[in-house]
Amino acid sequence: MTYLLGNEPPKHNDNCGCFRCTHVAWNKGLHTGLIPRTAFKLGSVGFTRKHTEETKKKLSQLLRGRIILKTRDDNHYLWKGEDASYSSKHKWIEKHWKKTGICKECGAVKKTQWHNVDGKYNRGDKSSWVELCVGCHIKEHGKAN
Repeated sequence: MTYLLGNEPPKHNDNCGCFRCTHVAWNKGLHTGLIPRTAFKLGSVGFTRKHTEETKKKLSQLLRGRIILKTRDDNHYLWKGEDASYSSKHKWIEKHWKKTGICKECGAVKKTQWHNVDGKYNRGDKSSWVELCVGCHIKEHGKAN
């Protein structure tokens, strides 16, 4: 707001009656749930507990990869086994089976893909899968249709 030269904004006091003087914030005096900064200082309530020597040893081994968590593969609570989807089985095979890079159909050394022969998509039976180059894989799917 601009004022004429020599004029100053009006002084405010409790008896003024304007919004700025009479307005009270909606949360004045209420606890907002924010955590004060002092709560994060070393030695405060949250930082007083220490790990036991046994716990430190387990954490160290876990971080070094010596302990394998029991939540991998078929021990994981979301593991579906052979009830998994088509794409999940293909992703699992890509991750766990090594490729030679040689097409079983034409013998070319190219980028290869896993192709299921019998249509059962069983991850445990590697004999029902063949490694084909992209071109041969497309041709095989064209034959089925």
